[in-house]
Amino acid sequence: MNFTSKQIWIFITSITFFATLIYIDFTFAKSNYLNSKNEELERHFNSFLSFRKNVSDLLIENIINNPQTKELMNKVKTDPNNREKYRKELEELFTKKYEYLKSKGFDYFHFQDTKGNSFLRFQKTYKYDDSLIKDRVSISKIIKEKKSISGLETGTSVQKYRYIYPIFYENSYVGSVEISTSLSQLLKKLDFQLNENYLFITKKTIIDKMLNEDSKKEQYFDSLIDGYYINKEFDKNNFSDIDLKELGPSLSYKLQSDKSFSLMTINGFSTSTIYSFLPVKNINNEIEGYLISQEETNGINQLIRTQIFSFLSLALLILGGISIYRHLQKRNDENKKIFEQYKTIMDQSVIVSKTDPKGIITYVNNQFCKISGYSKEELIGKSHNIIRHNDSTIPFFRQMWKTILAKKIWQGVIKNRSKDGKDYYVQSTIAPILNEKNEIIEFIALREDVTDFIVKKNIFKYEKNRINNLFNHINEILIIKKDDKFEQISQKFFNIFPFDNLQEFNLQHHYISELFISKEGYLENIKSDKWIQDAINTPNKINKALIKDKNGDLKTFWIKVQKVPYEKTYYYLFTLTDISLLLNDSNIKNNISDKNIVSSHKNLEEENKSKNINLFSKIKEDLKLPDEVIINLVDKFITSSEDSLIKMRDLIKDNKIEESKILVHNIKGSASTLRFQEISVIAALIESELEENNIENTLENIKKIEQLLNNIKDYRENK
Repeated sequence: MNFTSKQIWIFITSITFFATLIYIDFTFAKSNYLNSKNEELERHFNSFLSFRKNVSDLLIENIINNPQTKELMNKVKTDPNNREKYRKELEELFTKKYEYLKSKGFDYFHFQDTKGNSFLRFQKTYKYDDSLIKDRVSISKIIKEKKSISGLETGTSVQKYRYIYPIFYENSYVGSVEISTSLSQLLKKLDFQLNENYLFITKKTIIDKMLNEDSKKEQYFDSLIDGYYINKEFDKNNFSDIDLKELGPSLSYKLQSDKSFSLMTINGFSTSTIYSFLPVKNINNEIEGYLISQEETNGINQLIRTQIFSFLSLALLILGGISIYRHLQKRNDENKKIFEQYKTIMDQSVIVSKTDPKGIITYVNNQFCKISGYSKEELIGKSHNIIRHNDSTIPFFRQMWKTILAKKIWQGVIKNRSKDGKDYYVQSTIAPILNEKNEIIEFIALREDVTDFIVKKNIFKYEKNRINNLFNHINEILIIKKDDKFEQISQKFFNIFPFDNLQEFNLQHHYISELFISKEGYLENIKSDKWIQDAINTPNKINKALIKDKNGDLKTFWIKVQKVPYEKTYYYLFTLTDISLLLNDSNIKNNISDKNIVSSHKNLEEENKSKNINLFSKIKEDLKLPDEVIINLVDKFITSSEDSLIKMRDLIKDNKIEESKILVHNIKGSASTLRFQEISVIAALIESELEENNIENTLENIKKIEQLLNNIKDYRENK
């Protein structure tokens, strides 16, 4: 096959042009991806620090407000001759408290006097009365400002996140108290929660001001990154600055900006490593150094593969076009044969369609018919909306049309629906075809089926969020079934139902539904798992089931089901939430023919009273926090929930459903954490009703939550 010089020039020019477009698109896509990773690190870290600050405030509140604390610290100020006596009294008062603080991750508990001298270090009770002013900016600040201070501070021996609070006696400043956690321990907790590797590099200028050469060698590594140290407390087995060496000169240049950024290295065809850098300020509002996260991902590699595919598709299209044009100048029969060969190749590898300028389909290939489920006769002459999915928004397609009508190439992932109702995703490249007058005569779209990738990505994201939240709902019944066997069942199941252990249950039952009592509106008693798929496909639907407990009483459960991939198989996760007290089920037992099931049903009001009697003891048992902390949490929950419900009514009135769903989701999470299960379940019902735009039921359930909050307030005031 011989090409003329003009045809070769056109091919090279076209390939260069489209390669440039693809490279520019990839550059922007890569930049956006790295920016998103950097924003994700900043969001996670700030959220983690905010949570730690809230925990610190709760734990320290009863210390600084304790009358004995205030009186002892005032005596230290007014009677300096008996400091040793007051130190021992303070140590005896809070020794147990120090053990509790350590269990919550605060290994440093320290009282200071009004002059900035150490009065009592619980971690080193033998060391006291040394001046902290010289080496501790935080101590100088709290003496001057007399307000609580928190943040990172590098000391002569360790880098810590410190939380320091002033102590007042009759409005007079009498000293301060500090709890803190070493930076290395803090990052280990962050690493445990997010399953990533973290490292902190500290500016040499900060350390050089604090330590002499011997102390620096004892506590810090000389980093491969010029101008930074690494504290020896950090575990360098999995991640160290050696990993950063291959990033090259661009790393040192970016570090000088004191701004957040992300860099990447490509490990191979399937994975890349993303390094995100977040500048961290100290208590003195200076940049102390950088928090670095390391994440293995295939996101960049997927972008590269997508661009390669786009380039090859365009190159093939251009080359094929030139080939077809050249052979059309020769013999028509030979050109037709080559065109059919080209068309066959495209049909086997790429999903292709063409439309006129109004979006009416003029051509589809076999791959298009195969994935959509429609025949060519059903598609030709119809609008592309025939395969449009309801989830695809108008603004999405408006932007797409704006791009291609501007005679530009549009690329992106589109969610479609086939003729039989199945969802599928395609990576699409849509290009306008222009005539000699630069007018659009048609559009051609090349697509790649990426359904498996998108579905697996969505399932993983969904299941990760669901599994992470399981421990916040541990009061519910959890059941895991893999293949045809129940693998694990939470203990609460055996506390309620007449089975002693998992082995006994497996011997008697193969299906959860065998426990159900059949009744209209409830899940049926069947020896089958056919109902499970419907429960998975409608996660917001309230699937209710009647089950008889070990006392013969009927209980109503909300059953949620998740299907989780596991190696080459999968398992089902069932969550059973007792909603008996939230439903008017007083006539259920009268409608069931089996007389042996009928038993006495306790009055709902009496059960609520019984629950209120042990309200705080249940929270204390589960959360294992002091009474004053629990009371503080409950009070904050009541105030926050009441404000949210007021806002919800206004938002619903203005038809702002999505904002309302955020508020009720927060109420549900907080109620579950504090073991207010009735409120949590009603909040879940409201979420479902907002999804269905059932405003009347939503407002009724808001009233129910308000009544439950009032009941808690009444009990709180009487306690």
